[in-house]
Amino acid sequence: MKGDYDRLEGTYKLAGLKRLERFAYLIQGIGIIAIFIFLVYIGGAMLNPFYLPLFWASLAALIGIFILSLESIAFRLIEIKKRDSESAKFLMADRSMKKAYTVIVVALIAFAVAFVPFFAEEIQDMNKMEGQIEFTGEETIEFTSRGRFDHLLADEINLEVIGDVEESVEVYIIQKDIYTPGGSYGPAQRQNVENTEFDESFEFSMPERDFDEYYIVLQSDEVVEIRYEIHYIVPDYMTRFLSIIFIAFAISHAAWAITLYPIKKRYSDKAIYK
Repeated sequence: MKGDYDRLEGTYKLAGLKRLERFAYLIQGIGIIAIFIFLVYIGGAMLNPFYLPLFWASLAALIGIFILSLESIAFRLIEIKKRDSESAKFLMADRSMKKAYTVIVVALIAFAVAFVPFFAEEIQDMNKMEGQIEFTGEETIEFTSRGRFDHLLADEINLEVIGDVEESVEVYIIQKDIYTPGGSYGPAQRQNVENTEFDESFEFSMPERDFDEYYIVLQSDEVVEIRYEIHYIVPDYMTRFLSIIFIAFAISHAAWAITLYPIKKRYSDKAIYK
């Protein structure tokens, strides 16, 4: 009778542990979603123009998921300890190790994407704006100071005249909402405070700005053909923070797999199911 009571008591405790685990996940999951939405909102999300700042919200969500993964490890360890069946202990350890290996592989791939410069350069090349225009009078080229999902920053602006021109081309880099056709813009209104004209090429390093829509305003009294490139970069702080969180996932689950190995080995010989 005493053994039956202990087994029933153990089952009841495991059921209570499962309920506590589900409740903790539910509350924290709701919290992660709420924090995500809040950070997107205070980051300046808008529909017109469209801008959805996802980086800091996504980073906070990843940190929340990482904390949940540590809690899951703790719950699994307690559950393995409280199981009476050696087969159940073996199966739980085996399945948990397989999940840990999956997380390690995914985290290392994500770490490589965030950390290795090749991937950032590929993203930058994919988002580079380039083209060629021919105009007389005035022409505008529209761009944004940040990517619309906040994952890129406008960096270098390069303009090149194709052929020869008799007079210099005037250039103003301004916010879209202050643009007026045929207007001129003072130093307080334009980003390129000093260099405002060119006859062969123009290079400008865009300062880091909050999200906004900008115009490159080109003015010329003669017909001119211009090739333009607007380069975007992935900010260093993004790759740095993402690399840290992904490597934290990999290290924590590697430690979890190492912890599970002797448990799995201990019960493997006595386990019914393998």
